[in-house]
Amino acid sequence: MKLNLSTDYEDYKSKVKDLRKSLDKCMETGCIEEGFKEELRELMEIEKTLLMEMLPYYRLYDEKAGQASLELIPLEIVGGFNFNSILQSIVRINKNLFLANAIDGKVQFFYIDNLKEDKKVVEWSPEIKEINERISNMHKLNNNEILLLGVKGGAYLISSEKFSKLPNIGEDIKVARVKVNHRLDKFRGFGKSISLSKGLFLTDLGEGRLNLFNLRQKRGGYTIEIYMEGHCPVQGMTSMVKINNNSFAIGRGDGKVYLVEYINNEFKILKEINVIENKIRKIIYLESNGENKDSLIIIGDKGQVSCYLVYEDKLKDIGKLEGNLFEIAINKDKAIVLSEDGIVYLLEETFGSWKLNKEAYIKDRFFIHASSMNEFRYLLMDIRGNLYFLNIKGVYSWEDLWEMPIYQ
Repeated sequence: MKLNLSTDYEDYKSKVKDLRKSLDKCMETGCIEEGFKEELRELMEIEKTLLMEMLPYYRLYDEKAGQASLELIPLEIVGGFNFNSILQSIVRINKNLFLANAIDGKVQFFYIDNLKEDKKVVEWSPEIKEINERISNMHKLNNNEILLLGVKGGAYLISSEKFSKLPNIGEDIKVARVKVNHRLDKFRGFGKSISLSKGLFLTDLGEGRLNLFNLRQKRGGYTIEIYMEGHCPVQGMTSMVKINNNSFAIGRGDGKVYLVEYINNEFKILKEINVIENKIRKIIYLESNGENKDSLIIIGDKGQVSCYLVYEDKLKDIGKLEGNLFEIAINKDKAIVLSEDGIVYLLEETFGSWKLNKEAYIKDRFFIHASSMNEFRYLLMDIRGNLYFLNIKGVYSWEDLWEMPIYQ
């Protein structure tokens, strides 16, 4: 494979040789030539760029560079509260503060404090008593407000000016009931929902029904206006993800994915894709920042995981893992996948192709949630409500590549 580098490598080598000659002369005379330091700094920056551009090639073709490992760090609970329920979902408010809701309706904050590199602690708040129904979805509106949607049709706004720390439930937060206006005979509550654009949401009501609603802000607070109910042309929905402001993808129990567009008050199927042979559990949409390489990562039962390239209309099978895959978290070119068989997998993207890292996995640990903290760290929760950091270790930077004994 030809190296695709932004810098002329031969020109770089020539400049390094010239700089070496200047250094030899300096060692003889004891005088540094004018411009030597500036040229050295320039070549060091070019070297960093070259190493980062060459890194994917080393990871692809060099066995040592391609190795990775997963490290679990348990978070120690401090304070008088913990999480004693089965998790429904987590929303990240800022770097350290999170909001979790459980299938029994409990809603709690937790705050992660990075005291030391080798010791992490988490503190839980008490339950928020003003919420008395199970929450189906949580949406962060801004740095101070979170919208919660209930399965019985309730909507709640949690707000605070003190989200920089674990808030005092009784003093630091406000919980307001959001008025829901609709004229729908069959509206019973909010199901799976996604935010299409600012203030515009889509929710699944089951039985092939979708609702579009606006979240409007007025002087007296927020209101929800459910202004359109449409018949979704896709039955058996198991997963839904936004693509852009007027289109989204739906996964089904038979392994098919549908690209759907909302236009002129109607839902229109743009594409039907046979992705896997089993139930789809989750879909993640990856944008390519205008490079027309957007893709969908789809996971499902019986270890199936695939990647669909939207603009190329091409399906790539990533591989068959073990167990039913139900959770995936992605940051840039790395993804963590959870299996019901108690396995944590690492997927990595190189030159546009996602592959399973066969050397990096964790077995016999049953987690129910994974979300990204950064490119190399993920947050996991196990079935008992315990939280962990999952660190990905390997050759991922120019410093890592520099320290490798490449010629051994």
